[in-house]
Amino acid sequence: MKILKVYELNDLDPYDEEIWDENLKELLDNLLVILIRRGWRFDLTQENDRYYLMEPPSNLRFEKKYRLYVPKSTEKNDFDSNINKVINILMEIYGDDREDYIK
Repeated sequence: MKILKVYELNDLDPYDEEIWDENLKELLDNLLVILIRRGWRFDLTQENDRYYLMEPPSNLRFEKKYRLYVPKSTEKNDFDSNINKVINILMEIYGDDREDYIK
């Protein structure tokens, strides 16, 4: 298993197969990198212990209050179902394939 520590977002290609593995924490980190590179921002105005609230980029023209709820902890029982919901939403928004997120 190859685990990369991300020091600079610009140094990481989230579509590089070598950074994806079965480690759920790496999957979550890489998904966050993809979101940030696509212009999503962390909404720091609202506190939430279970989820990162991600604000969409303005070019998507979502409602101002729309937030994507990305689970924070891979230890929660519902992490798999929640992360799959996020991936399905992103696949619908961007027309991506599941393989773009999970290798």
